[in-house]
Amino acid sequence: MTIGRATCMITDLSTYQQKSTDFQYKAFISYSHKDSKQARRLHRRLENYRLPKSVTSEGKTLRPIFRDRDDFGVSSVLDDALQDKLRASENLIVICSPNAAASKWVNQEISFFKSLGRADKIFAVVVAGEPCAERSGVSSAMECFPDALKYDFDTSGNRSEIPTEPLAADIRRKADGLKLATTKLVSGMLGLGLDKLVRRDMRNARRRIAGVVTASFAIISTLGFLTWSAHSSQLEANARKADAEDFVEFMLVDLRQELEAYGRLDLMESVGDKAISYYDQFQIEDFNDNENGRRARTLQFIGELKYTLGEVSEAESYFMRSYGITKSAMMRTPDNPARVKEHGISSHLKSLIYRHRGAYEEEVVYLREYEKVSQTLTTLTNSSLESVKHLARAKTNLGRVNMRLGSMEQARVQFQSADALLTKAASNSPRLVTTTLHLAENLSWLAQTYRMEGDHITAYNLRRRQSDMLQHQSDLHPNDFRLLEANVYAKLGLGNAARHITEFEEAIGCHEFALREASRALALEPEREKMMRAKAAALLGLMSTSIEGRKPHKYDAYRKMMEEFLSDPTVKAIEENVYWQERLPSTLSEYDAKITRVAKLKAMKR
Repeated sequence: MTIGRATCMITDLSTYQQKSTDFQYKAFISYSHKDSKQARRLHRRLENYRLPKSVTSEGKTLRPIFRDRDDFGVSSVLDDALQDKLRASENLIVICSPNAAASKWVNQEISFFKSLGRADKIFAVVVAGEPCAERSGVSSAMECFPDALKYDFDTSGNRSEIPTEPLAADIRRKADGLKLATTKLVSGMLGLGLDKLVRRDMRNARRRIAGVVTASFAIISTLGFLTWSAHSSQLEANARKADAEDFVEFMLVDLRQELEAYGRLDLMESVGDKAISYYDQFQIEDFNDNENGRRARTLQFIGELKYTLGEVSEAESYFMRSYGITKSAMMRTPDNPARVKEHGISSHLKSLIYRHRGAYEEEVVYLREYEKVSQTLTTLTNSSLESVKHLARAKTNLGRVNMRLGSMEQARVQFQSADALLTKAASNSPRLVTTTLHLAENLSWLAQTYRMEGDHITAYNLRRRQSDMLQHQSDLHPNDFRLLEANVYAKLGLGNAARHITEFEEAIGCHEFALREASRALALEPEREKMMRAKAAALLGLMSTSIEGRKPHKYDAYRKMMEEFLSDPTVKAIEENVYWQERLPSTLSEYDAKITRVAKLKAMKR
């Protein structure tokens, strides 16, 4: 696993071999006093990290961890007391920066720890600078690894001239970030696979969310009942209604974001159903525009979910109800940004129905309305981030429809306009996941316009940009299912683009990544149809690359994997016949014919 320019090798053991009985401290943190802030943050994070049950025979955390600059006085030499602290520490964590590289104290601590024969228990955390700068052609002033960290020590405890690559994580936002860097450190210290800890953290988060959802159902049901039962006091009834609506808002904003990030469509559907059942107790006239705006957002939420799950007829009814509510409200208050935004979303969602039917001319009507409303919203909000994202989404969708209608140049103009808007938005909010997801989707469509016209180099470069961007965000947010899904599809697109320019090894790497991650996602959510498609697409990509790369033996292996996948009961149960029962078998037949031709050509050459 490469982190920055340093290589981290982590042994994947089934259990942690508990050796801490011989040590007073789980770890010793070594750092320059100029990096004390970063050291304190990491110290708190490590000591509060909850260990897996399989490794908690001597405690549930990594405590205690010794931090030398704060826990022990600074002296001119590495005195006996400090050496005793190092001997009593199972691991050494080095906070790496140009400050640390220049610190003789940090170098002495590393040297002494290595002289104990525990070089394999040293872990580097990059907070600034560049690892092994001179080897990488970077200015030596940027070096962040102390000299003692970069070389092996002989059996006598003396530094040799044999260079080494330390175990390293990168705490900076542009790299691992604090959360993932902490997980990488823990995985190395415990000798556990990183993937196991990430999955454990994801499962824990899912359990917490499920608990919140269960409590949410009880609260909103109780509030809804009390609203109706509070006939004796209109004030009390209004208060109950306000409480219920505030809680609906929490479900539609905060809880929805958590559920989307973890891909829990089942819980999201339950949340939406509960909110809808509450609003169905009342007539439109029972609410003011603000309250009806919340009702419309609830309808939009459950409608989008039904559409994602393939329940299009149900989604249409929700979209139509939402559209009616928001259009009336916007006409009454055309200068109210909230009402304008709500109707823009309704216009976009209504266009989805015509997209599904393949009625592109009708879809364009509502997408143009969405674009117009979004332009109004940008004016009213002085080009707020949210309004810009809506305008960009409208342009992306208009570009996609223009592609369908054969207007390639017009489509490209729309995609490029959306790209400019979203790139600026992403630069102002580099860690915002939704902006990255929109930008990545738009790039995939833009790449498609070039691919369809035979410009495979430009298509490849756009796909590379898309993939790099999503990989970076996935590293920052490793538990976000939306990024995982988008990253898988980006790798599929990049793999196909690489294949079109005969970069077969890169194509194989991209499709193997997509296959691996799609399989991992399906292990958590077996019925997630979009990831089933991704797995099938990855296998098809590998089969295509085998054909074009003239490797029929690999084709046979991937073909067998595809057959096993299609025989899975979960895949067989999918109701969408067009892809799984018509298009896919046809594609496989075409591939079989191609590989037969390739084999014949190779035989003729012999």
